Amino acid sequence: MEAKTLNRLLLVLAAIGVLTFFYFAQVSLATPVKIGDLKDSVGRTVRVDGEVSYVNVLKEGHVFFGLRDKTGKITVVSFAGAGIKESYDLIEGQSVSIIGKVQKYKGKLEVVAKNIAISET
Repeated sequence: MEAKTLNRLLLVLAAIGVLTFFYFAQVSLATPVKIGDLKDSVGRTVRVDGEVSYVNVLKEGHVFFGLRDKTGKITVVSFAGAGIKESYDLIEGQSVSIIGKVQKYKGKLEVVAKNIAISET
């Protein structure tokens, strides 16, 4: 491979790495948003902490579960294609931290999960 081509490839890979780092730094270090305040976050990726109130696994592999905190409750969706294996380990009463996009579906707010962290406590 020519040095010029190799330099271009390395530059592209470095740019992808920097963008990926920036994205994860923004999302993973984000201050959690209270469920009651999510109406102001439609279209944004946020972190929400709460307790699982119910879990419903569909035959297609999608997981719908309720999340509640002191300010409200919301439905969280983890689509099978997202590859979030923690979705299948959720149980009622568990404390979790969700990173996902807030959206409206049929007039109601929901969070489409991108990442789920189950608390150890």
